[in-house]
Amino acid sequence: MLKRTFSKREKILLLILTLLVIAIGYYLIVWQPVEARVRAAAAMEADADGAYAIEEVKLVQMQQMQTELAELDAFEEKQNAAAIPPYDNAKRVMQLLNGILTAAERYEISFANVETQGNLALRTLQMRFACADYENAKTILRALYAGPYRCKIGTMTFRCEGEDIQTGAVSVETEITFYEFLTDAQTEIAPAGTENG
Repeated sequence: MLKRTFSKREKILLLILTLLVIAIGYYLIVWQPVEARVRAAAAMEADADGAYAIEEVKLVQMQQMQTELAELDAFEEKQNAAAIPPYDNAKRVMQLLNGILTAAERYEISFANVETQGNLALRTLQMRFACADYENAKTILRALYAGPYRCKIGTMTFRCEGEDIQTGAVSVETEITFYEFLTDAQTEIAPAGTENG
């Protein structure tokens, strides 16, 4: 067996090579996987923060919608106490609508033919109006709910004419049915019409 004695220079080179192998091994086996896991954890945390922020916004919107629905329920309760006038109440309904729609920038109302259900006459109209903002549109709809004549407001469609429905101009389309008492003697029903403002 041959024995060889390493020179001082060779020993230093071997030590440097050993340290280099250890450093590379540490980098590949320990540091790189840990760094990858840290990056993945940071990305997951960022995703979780984003999802949390989205859920917070949804929660605020849901709470706002619940508040508005509660307000609408209160208006409906008040509206349910509204009188059902005798047929033909079209003139008073138009006066009511013209008064309420003064808050709108423009509006259009189209009446359908009056239908009957037993002793009730159903005066249905399609209404489209535009307002400077969402608050004005809500004020108009609330006034209709709180009106003196029994009515049912159908599906409402809000369209934002800007980027933000809360601050920009808004247009609304809805269907409203007003109820009137129809006596046995009242058999003629007035034709439908259109009103613009």
